[in-house]
Amino acid sequence: MSISTLEVFGKRFRELVDAKGISKTQCAKEIGISYKTFDDMSTYGKGKRIRILLRLVKYFNVSSDYLLGLSYDKTIKGTK
Repeated sequence: MSISTLEVFGKRFRELVDAKGISKTQCAKEIGISYKTFDDMSTYGKGKRIRILLRLVKYFNVSSDYLLGLSYDKTIKGTK
């Protein structure tokens, strides 16, 4: 059984927060989402709003493909 994209997203989201050395509450506040939304995203991979995804991509400076489990490469390609 394969891991779903949303499960990979939640796992990688938690890894990025841990690597940044900040609390879940602090991260939620800094990216402008509620703690509930943050918790849903990191625990269940919920919260599919593109605006939130874009905030995360910018905040962690990683590609959305990496967050979504579509790539192992964190690099953002073709940025302006």
